[in-house]
Amino acid sequence: DGQFINEWKFPSFRNFYLRTQVIAEDRFLTVSYREGTDVQKPIRVSALINSEEEFLTQYYEDRNAGILRIQTGQQEGPAIVSTNPLIAADIHHTSDRESGTIFVCSNREYVITAKNPDGTTRMVIHNAYEKIGLDEAAKDNILQLIAPRLPPEARLSAKEQLPPALNAIWGMTVLPNGYLAVKRITGLESVEIDLFDREGRLISTILPSPDIPDLRDVIFFENTIGVILEEEEKNLFVEYKVKNFEGIGD
Repeated sequence: DGQFINEWKFPSFRNFYLRTQVIAEDRFLTVSYREGTDVQKPIRVSALINSEEEFLTQYYEDRNAGILRIQTGQQEGPAIVSTNPLIAADIHHTSDRESGTIFVCSNREYVITAKNPDGTTRMVIHNAYEKIGLDEAAKDNILQLIAPRLPPEARLSAKEQLPPALNAIWGMTVLPNGYLAVKRITGLESVEIDLFDREGRLISTILPSPDIPDLRDVIFFENTIGVILEEEEKNLFVEYKVKNFEGIGD
C-alpha cells in the first residue's frame, strides 16, 4: 500500500542491485561475485546474504557468467561490454516466499533447479528448448543493439566473437500461488512465458497476442500481469487480465 516498512544499506557490497530480492527479515537473495583463487577470476554466484554483507548460503555458481566482453581491436584495445540477456551468460533466480523454495538457473540452458532454503536440491525442471542459431543478419542486429556506433572495421571481428546461438531464458518469477513463470527466448525480439506448477509440470504457455505483442517487458505483480510504461514524467503500471488460467490466481 506504499507505507514505509524498512530499509537496509550496503555501502561496500558489489553488484547488490543485481536481481536482489528481500525474502525474509534481514535475508536477501542476490547475484554477486565470490573471489576465486590467485589464478581464477571472481566467480558469479546466486547467494543468500544478510545486512552485515555475510554470505549465508550459496545456491548456484557459474564461472563464465557476467558481462560479455567483445574485443573490437587489438587484444589490449577497447572492448564492447554487454549484459543483454540474449547473448550474455548470467544467473537468474527467484524465490517462493510461502514455501521458501529458491529457483535458480543459468540463462544459457533451459534447466532450472529448485533449491530448499538450506541450499539442497528439491527438484530439477527441464523443458524442451530448441536453440536459436544466429546467422549473419541476426549478429548484425545484435551488434546494432549493443554497439550502434561500432566502426565498420571492427564489426567483422566482433561478429566472430558472438555466441553461435541465443540464450534460453530471459528471466523468471514466482506467482503468489507458487506457480513459476519463465520467460523463454524465442527470437531477437520475442519471448514466450511458460508456467509451471509446484511439482515442476508445464501447465500453460502465454503467447504474444494483438493485445500484448511483446512479452519481454511483461511483469507479474501480486495477482496481476502488466507492463510499466513511461508517460511524460510518470511511470504507469498497465494491467492486463488473463482469462482461462484455471487454478492460477484467485
